[in-house]
Amino acid sequence: MASIIQRYWSSLLWLPLISVAAGGDDTCALRHSPASSIVPSLYAPNSAICTVPTVGSNRSVTDVPISEQSRWIQDTQCHGFEGVQFCAYTQSSLNEGESVSLITTPERFAKLASESAFRERVDDSSSQVLSESSLPYRDVAIPGKGIGLIATRPIRAGQRIMAHRPAVMVDGRAYPGMSKENLADLLARAVEPLPPVHRDRFLNLSTHDGANGYTDLVHKIFTTNTFRTSVNDGESDFYSTFTEVSRLNHDCQPNCGYYFDHTTLSLKVIAATDISPGEELSVSYIDVLQPRSKRQGYLHTHWGFHCSCKRCTADAHLAAESDSRIAQIHRLRAELDDYSDSSTATPAKAELLVLLFELEGAAGRMHEALYRAAIEWSGVGDAARAVKYARLCLDRGLRFRGQGRPFEESMRRLLEDPEVHWSWRSRLHAGREEG
Repeated sequence: MASIIQRYWSSLLWLPLISVAAGGDDTCALRHSPASSIVPSLYAPNSAICTVPTVGSNRSVTDVPISEQSRWIQDTQCHGFEGVQFCAYTQSSLNEGESVSLITTPERFAKLASESAFRERVDDSSSQVLSESSLPYRDVAIPGKGIGLIATRPIRAGQRIMAHRPAVMVDGRAYPGMSKENLADLLARAVEPLPPVHRDRFLNLSTHDGANGYTDLVHKIFTTNTFRTSVNDGESDFYSTFTEVSRLNHDCQPNCGYYFDHTTLSLKVIAATDISPGEELSVSYIDVLQPRSKRQGYLHTHWGFHCSCKRCTADAHLAAESDSRIAQIHRLRAELDDYSDSSTATPAKAELLVLLFELEGAAGRMHEALYRAAIEWSGVGDAARAVKYARLCLDRGLRFRGQGRPFEESMRRLLEDPEVHWSWRSRLHAGREEG
């Protein structure tokens, strides 16, 4: 399946773009905007408004006067939900023929469009549209899965494979609550002004089944291929569709991991293992640290397919062994996350957790286990081992989760001085010995 990922991680450990002015010598005049009743916070008296060509017969668009380098068009049709108006905004051009459309409120748009992520070029060559020969992968039709991505050359574990910005981002207050009819209309209006190549890639994504017309097609593509992403502005998350990343198929033991970098609005995909030419690139759509029956049930219910990965099709005795390891992972995490005086957590149990993550192929989430190992060794007063696992946690975590996550601050504080870290000797309460 070429579908992808609505994920809802809530773990403590898991806890924007140049625009090139759209052609021609536009002349700007100081005037009151006729759209001021729609977007009152953006159009003040004496603001410079540069008009751009109309997109389609039912559209009248203007550039938002945020800066000379950040040019947006707004569709004139908005839809209300729970007393709030939601509109479609498209930045006229981004890196190398890619663009982004936002469906959000006028007030939130004004705030986001002023952020550097939408105003400045990001020095990230992997986000540019490259020729097919320069990419480490290619599109291939895969039996039973639709279109997938196949490695064209060796890829080493830890190597970044791609970093792409979304084509469409929908405010979490509008989706999934807004009516299908209104959301589909906004989505169609958001997709239409994307650059032709970018728009075509969006329209070629999977829907799992047929669609009744263009508007229904766009809606099904979005709901099938959406990530939940945070732009770190203190408001609800966005639901975003990435045209290239959405080609990655699911595997319960994936060879790639990914994270969303809100500072560049890019979803970064990293090799979790060494990948050979001809091997399919894969990610997990779900929390794979679940027993086989739950994984298969969830995937079938939400994505409509029966997983055929090695973990799901293993012989019964091997699947049972995997399920047993998963159950032990959950027990160990509960013990290690218990910081009460009655906790039975030990460094040995934390190191066992690391081993179980390895056996289950959770390479992209290894920082979770390494974090707990660092805390446990600090908890019994062993600075050397605590620092060792803190270094390993940062190496894996920064690579697969990016900067600014809670684990980073905690591990850096531990590295600075283990003896002042909150966990230092925290396990040596009455009745427990150092060791």
